[in-house]
Parts: sequence; structure tokens; C-alpha cells
Amino acid sequence: MSAHVLKTAAPDDDALLDAARRGDARARETLYRRHAAPLLATVTRLLGVRADAEDVLHDTFLLAFNRLDQLREADALHGWLLQIAISFVYRRVRRLRLLRRLGMGAAADASLVELAAPGLAPEANAELVLLQKALDRLDTKTRIPWMLKNVEGYALQEVADACECSLATTKRRIADAEAFIARHLNPEASDV
Repeated sequence: MSAHVLKTAAPDDDALLDAARRGDARARETLYRRHAAPLLATVTRLLGVRADAEDVLHDTFLLAFNRLDQLREADALHGWLLQIAISFVYRRVRRLRLLRRLGMGAAADASLVELAAPGLAPEANAELVLLQKALDRLDTKTRIPWMLKNVEGYALQEVADACECSLATTKRRIADAEAFIARHLNPEASDV
């Protein structure tokens, strides 16, 4: 006779949000554990510095847990957290630029090359280096939408929501980034 182990289903975000709104620390911890890792990965790629990304993640969840009553639908939780995180990313980028100008900023430790799959062909690595150089030269409001769409794989509307701008503005910023990157990766084509 085989013993059956009963598994309890993990609570969905709806139930967790209800409990978290009532102050349930366990529900908040579960929400954090469920959503923190993918959000941290995205923010790390956007900022390039893991320690700064961890600060943004902390600030994101602190603000989110203080404003849970503003979130109406659990299905929107990930997008809402992303939107909060992106607003903190913009603030952090401004602060980091100022610190770098003063000679006090940290170097990026999460470039596209370092985040690429191990064993990537040398040609692909070289292209990633060129792409990273182009991305580093883009302004933040252009670079972040491009990265959210092309590196993170978010749909255009999700990018627009996260960046708190219209769909048209998002499309324009991504197109501007793509044109800049194309010129940077293939300068001979722009000379013709």
C-alpha cells in the first residue's frame, strides 16, 4: 500500500494580497519570495550594479507593502511592482550619474556580456560588447524601454505601463534606441 502525501496548494496572489493588506507578515514574505527574484534580475540588468539593484528592490517592496490598498487586482501585481521598481531605477540612475561625475560611482558589474550564457561564441561576445557600449551612451528614458522590450521580453503595453508613459511615447523611445544602436553597430551604413 502506497502512502499518499497531501500537498496543499500554494495560495494565489489574490489570497496573499488580502492577507497582506490585513498585516499578515507571512503573506508579505510569500509575495516577496514569489516576485523578488525576477524583479531583481530585471533591475540588475537595467542598472548594471547588483548592490544598487538590491537597494531598488528593497525600496520597491517597502513602498508596495505600504500601498497595497492601491492595488485593485492581483493579476496586476507584477506590472505594478515593475512600475514602482522602474521609478526607483530612474532615481538611482540620476544619483549614480551624479556620483560618477564626482568620481565616487561604482563600475557596472552586470554588463550584457557578463550576463550572457556561458560558452557564447567570441563573435557574439564582441557584438554584445558593442551593444553594451551603445546602450551606455543612450539616455535613461530611451535605454530602459528598449531593454525592457528587447532584453527582458515585455510587451509594448507592459513597457509603457512600467515607464509610466503612453504607448506612442514608448514606441518612439524604442525606435530611437534601435536607430541609435544600428548607427553605433554599423557606422558605415550611416555614412552612405
